[in-house]
Amino acid sequence: MTVAKNARRLVLTPLDQIPPELIEWLWPGRVPLGKVTIFAGNPGVGKSLMALSLAASVSRGESSPDG
Repeated sequence: MTVAKNARRLVLTPLDQIPPELIEWLWPGRVPLGKVTIFAGNPGVGKSLMALSLAASVSRGESSPDG
């Protein structure tokens, strides 16, 4: 089997060799700043309302929903 000169190869790094990064919080302990967050739950429990409320609070420069 031949491999092209410019072929990409997967490089694996053990997790214990990756330094931890400090996480900044938009809503402390719940929504990290600049990371993916998923509001999960049954239909009709207010996930969309919570997301809209959080977006409105952030856009007005208010504190997190729980103060």
